[in-house]
Parts: sequence; structure tokens; C-alpha cells
Amino acid sequence: MPLLPSQSAAFDGTLTRVKVRLRSGRVVEYNKHQIAAIRSQARLEKGDWVVDKNGLRFVSCDERQRIFEVAKKFEWLKP
Repeated sequence: MPLLPSQSAAFDGTLTRVKVRLRSGRVVEYNKHQIAAIRSQARLEKGDWVVDKNGLRFVSCDERQRIFEVAKKFEWLKP
């Protein structure tokens, strides 16, 4: 589903596959094992999934909120 930088999608479940088309046009895909590795490397009990210019990340809820606040500020600056 296409989302603007300040938008989000919520789901209740486990990520098993993610396919993301970055603004650059590059398509990045993650399988179940890659997603699990990203989550374990984050070393967080709880958090949220975020897609940025580098791809998929698992961040703390506070970090996700900061990212969205910055994205919303930049959205207002667009013509």
C-alpha cells in the first residue's frame, strides 16, 4: 500500500514477508528470517517497524514517534 513519509499502517500479527518500493525506485524485499534478524539486532522488548531510505528497521516506540514528527514537519514544507 502506498504511504507518505508521515503515514503509517497498523496490523496485528507477525511480519513474515515485506516488500518495499523506496522513493528512489529501488525495491527491497525481506523474508521471515531477515525480519527476525533485524528485530533481534535491535535488542528491544517492544517497538515498531519503520521503513526509511535504507529499508526496514525495528525501533523503539519513542524513536518511531520522533521520526513521524520530523516527517510531518517536512510534509508541511512541500509545495
